[in-house]
Amino acid sequence: MRAGTVDVNADGVTSAGVILSGTFTADASDVGRWTGAFTLSSTNYSISGYQVSGTLFVIIDTDSADIGNGILESE
Repeated sequence: MRAGTVDVNADGVTSAGVILSGTFTADASDVGRWTGAFTLSSTNYSISGYQVSGTLFVIIDTDSADIGNGILESE
């Protein structure tokens, strides 16, 4: 489990410092690809993430009900 805060733009409404928690697992077949889920403001999302560097991931929402993308960056 990982936790932190994120800045979110959902349908044009921006929110800063929103609590984020989730679990991620490396894909054994595709180096640099991760799958997992996170919870943001009581909503659960399934995602795939692609590691760009040691501190940066590009994420894509894989839920059928949602469309989303973004980045996760560690400081």
